[in-house]
Amino acid sequence: MTSDIDNIIRPEIAGLKPYVSPSYEWRVKLDLNESPFDVPPEVKREIWKRVKRLQWQRYHDEFERPLVEKLADYENHDPDGVLIGNGSNELIFHSLLSVIRHGDTVLFPEPTFSLYRQNITVLGGQPESVMLNEADFSLNPDKLLAKAGAAGARAIVLCSPNNPTANLIPNEDIERVCREFGGLVLVDEAYTQFADGDAFELLERCQNLAILRTFSKAFGLAGLRFGYLLARPELAREIDKVQLPHHVSFFTQLAASTLIENAAVMKQRVESLKRERDSLIGRLDCIAGVSPLPSQSNFILIECTAVAARELFERLLARGVLIRNVSNYTGLARYLRITVGTPEENRVLIRALEEVLA
Repeated sequence: MTSDIDNIIRPEIAGLKPYVSPSYEWRVKLDLNESPFDVPPEVKREIWKRVKRLQWQRYHDEFERPLVEKLADYENHDPDGVLIGNGSNELIFHSLLSVIRHGDTVLFPEPTFSLYRQNITVLGGQPESVMLNEADFSLNPDKLLAKAGAAGARAIVLCSPNNPTANLIPNEDIERVCREFGGLVLVDEAYTQFADGDAFELLERCQNLAILRTFSKAFGLAGLRFGYLLARPELAREIDKVQLPHHVSFFTQLAASTLIENAAVMKQRVESLKRERDSLIGRLDCIAGVSPLPSQSNFILIECTAVAARELFERLLARGVLIRNVSNYTGLARYLRITVGTPEENRVLIRALEEVLA
């Protein structure tokens, strides 16, 4: 007996497209908000020394609790309120899995990180959005809370600093959302190390708040996938129930642990990138045809004022400079996103922009 695949797969899954990274040829890669700096060689050697002496056929669960305690010390948080995952995206998925029932509404502002909508759909939820203010992409908490109430939302997802607009949501707005909304509030702080503030201090007052952070950006560990969640212990315990056993490899756990021990080096790199970001914004501001927005992250959103965003993206790509075309995002038809690179990478970008817009 044969099965019709269309009758096996859930309809909401059948209507999705799998995530596929576009493949481009490039000289300078400034598209995925990655760190331009690899993990330092001496840190890599220490990670490898720890990894190679272990038996790889074992699960090695003995590393999870020490890593959680090390993260808790690093963040000055209760270890019972810390969860680890394969990148913060996995923890966002598990957090939503713990609260969403089929057909439940989950709300988020737009434009924002596109994976939220897909995660909600995969979980059987109903993704709904409210638009950020057009003038400066700030959040309107009145509008968000009104829609959350009207839709009977179970959860709200906020990204701060927001990807791809690079602006920070004020803590007073986040706290108000937590206090006036009865469901789960997730704050994705993947880029928090580059910002002037974060929502951490709200955890003491907001029991329905969970904060997601990652080592993929500031720590340069995107290839090993490590993220963590900070919440009140009573909330973290419930979310932990949906996580799979042995879900973070011992290699990733040891790498994250070693990077925490070298956090001072990582912080120096972050400060260097922040200075380079501010310098790059100044140089972009001098180029006719593009207008950079202020940034609290390791990327910059630019408005294309002379040619269409897609055309400018393709002109740069023809010169080997790969940035992110976000003109297909809701509300961003005129915009492109640039990851802050090394000084040399940024010089190549500026030269290419000056040439293609001359």
